[in-house]
Amino acid sequence: MLLYSSNFLQVYYEQQYERCVLHWIKSPNTVELFKEDIKRYTEIVITFKSKQALWLQQNLNIYMDNDLILWLEENMNRPIISSLLEDNFYPLDDNNNYPVALVLGRKEFNLLQISKLTDGSSNRTSVTEKVPRFFCEEKEARAWLDQWKSSQELDKGNPRPKVKPSPYQGIRMLTKREREIVDCKLHGKTPREIAETLNISVNTVRTHWKNIKKKISVRATIDLTLD
Repeated sequence: MLLYSSNFLQVYYEQQYERCVLHWIKSPNTVELFKEDIKRYTEIVITFKSKQALWLQQNLNIYMDNDLILWLEENMNRPIISSLLEDNFYPLDDNNNYPVALVLGRKEFNLLQISKLTDGSSNRTSVTEKVPRFFCEEKEARAWLDQWKSSQELDKGNPRPKVKPSPYQGIRMLTKREREIVDCKLHGKTPREIAETLNISVNTVRTHWKNIKKKISVRATIDLTLD
């Protein structure tokens, strides 16, 4: 089922597998156009509670510098994981990994092998390996995602003991500004000093702190009380 289409991207939802498929028809001309498509994709994943994602990105040619990687973490990864956790919807493994398979094509996949960004074992389907996983061909990626889905279904019948979440788990959900404020506090700065460092008002610091406390457990904030 086609849910979204632009000049560069088509997003499908495969209901049988509860899977979003991103097909990059061609590479966006600018990073901003790429970001716009990613925002729409993120909305779809959150709305449909997609349990996994398949990226067909053989035609995608966007340079992933540090700024763009951070943007993706803030605007795609964190909102998706946060939504799934808040709704008690768990396609995730014990490490909160969301299953994503990226199909690169032969040339790019070989470059990844050479640079050791992947172990090159695209025919292995272990669901315990780091995600996202990179693949040369679509059929290999689909096989790995199917294996992940099967393992999750088995876990439903034989649930693993629940691990008590770390009181600091919510830190993953903090925005960039909130993490900056936490970092300042950990370095012993007062609200006024934090405001001066970040060029914001003291009231803004306190407002951010209220949001931080909502995301981090009470136990974790014992050491992070804003004096």
